[in-house]
Amino acid sequence: MTNGRHFIAHHEDVHGPDFLSFVRASVSKLLPGAQIPQVDQIAGSLAAYINHGRWVADCPAGDGWSLLVSRATPLFFCGLCLNKGNDGKWLQVEFPAEKERIEHELLKRQAAHPILSAPTRNWRPTEKVADLIRENAARGVV
Repeated sequence: MTNGRHFIAHHEDVHGPDFLSFVRASVSKLLPGAQIPQVDQIAGSLAAYINHGRWVADCPAGDGWSLLVSRATPLFFCGLCLNKGNDGKWLQVEFPAEKERIEHELLKRQAAHPILSAPTRNWRPTEKVADLIRENAARGVV
C-alpha cells in the first residue's frame, strides 16, 4: 500500500516500525523524567481520522497534541498531559470499519506528496463513504 503517492500514511510510513519507542522519546524530550505506562495499561478509546493524507488522533483533553497513529500498535498517549484524564493509561485507537473504502476514495484525490502535501485527503468519523463519493463527483474526481 505504500507505493509511490498512493497511500494514506500511518506512523510506520513516516517514523519507522517502533511506535512505542517513538512515543517514549517524544514525551521524554518534552517532559524529562515523565513516566510512560506499560503497553498493557489501556483504558478507553478514541477515533482516528485522516488529515492531509495521514491517520491521526487528537488528545481528548483538547490540549492540542496530535499523534500520527500506528497501524501495528493502535494506541495513543499525549506528550503534554500524559493522559491524566485517562488515569495516565494508554487509549486504544479505533479505525473505522470501512477504513479501506475510505482510503480508496481519498486516494482518488491528487496529492503532490502523500505525507507532505495532500491537503484534499481528509476524513472525519462523522463522514460516510457516500459523502466522500459525492465530494469526489462534485470535484470531477473519478
